[in-house]
Amino acid sequence: MKLNGNSNLAKRDDYYSPKQCTVEYAVEELNAEAIGYTLYPGSLHEDEMWQDFRKVQEEARRYGVPVVLWSYPRGKGVQENPDYSGQKDPDVVAYGTRLGLELGADMVKCKYPGKREDWEKIEDAAPGLKTVMSGGSKRSDKDFLTDVYNTVEAGGNGLAVGRNIFQRENPEELLDKLEQLIFHSKEVEEVT
Repeated sequence: MKLNGNSNLAKRDDYYSPKQCTVEYAVEELNAEAIGYTLYPGSLHEDEMWQDFRKVQEEARRYGVPVVLWSYPRGKGVQENPDYSGQKDPDVVAYGTRLGLELGADMVKCKYPGKREDWEKIEDAAPGLKTVMSGGSKRSDKDFLTDVYNTVEAGGNGLAVGRNIFQRENPEELLDKLEQLIFHSKEVEEVT
């Protein structure tokens, strides 16, 4: 269960995702089997989120549940840094993933940075850490499947791509294509 969140409706000075639920409540009352938390490295509010994540992680360890970190570097620290091309800059995404490793997350969900060799950079930055590709906004079947294929081939461990599935007219068809790519080692051209 994801413990923090926000909306796109409020005006903020920078990205911030406040804690909405405790690990205790999630595990004991809602029967959560894992805990998720979003961190925005580069935000003006990253210090608050780091402290919240530390507390969440410590509590999750006491309950014996794994922790998934949504590591999305963004905000003024990323936008205003001339060394980065934005939140999907391969170095930025790799750094965010490395933070997940150093902070002790069991798994990190991160943005797809654009190319297979960029995902390999993520894997190199956080060896041994389970990585999951965030789906992001809905895009064409071929573009989406190419990103999935590249992620899996570069060592990614999974997908969190709900919008790219359930916003389709025929989600079952895309799920069948994903199955062929992931479990039957098909190429993108073979399934599109």
